[in-house]
Amino acid sequence: MICCEKSVELASKGCEALIESNDYIEAIGLLSKAIEVKANDYRFYANRSLAFYRMGRYGLALKDSQMAVQLNAKCAANYVRKASALNALGRYTEAEVSANTALKLDSRSRLAAYELLLSRKMAFISMGFDKEDVMAMIVNCRSITHGLQKLAKLIQTKDF
Repeated sequence: MICCEKSVELASKGCEALIESNDYIEAIGLLSKAIEVKANDYRFYANRSLAFYRMGRYGLALKDSQMAVQLNAKCAANYVRKASALNALGRYTEAEVSANTALKLDSRSRLAAYELLLSRKMAFISMGFDKEDVMAMIVNCRSITHGLQKLAKLIQTKDF
């Protein structure tokens, strides 16, 4: 029981550093110690993922979010963290899948909806599509593939 109490205390201080102080290095250190004490708590990985993300360490954020998903695949926030990291890494199709999974688990998640739309928008823009066309399409497409099909039809109807 002492180990669990210690890990929760460390994680609590880590979250305080993360949220209240924006001290990401301190948060990562404390959450890492909490993980050393109790490695099977998905919340520690999810919160450390957020700290890594806010530091711009997207690969490490992805790694921790994947571990959080592995430990608790029913928590929508874990998939949102994963989608955020994947979007930041330019892996938009994978981000779309993670955001969709988050929305299946929690259909009211605004962050999941944001990451879903962001993944689609950035995927299309990275492919060279016009921003105006992309913005008109992302809300109405079911996936990046579906959106590409719609954008291809739109381009065919324009005068070149």
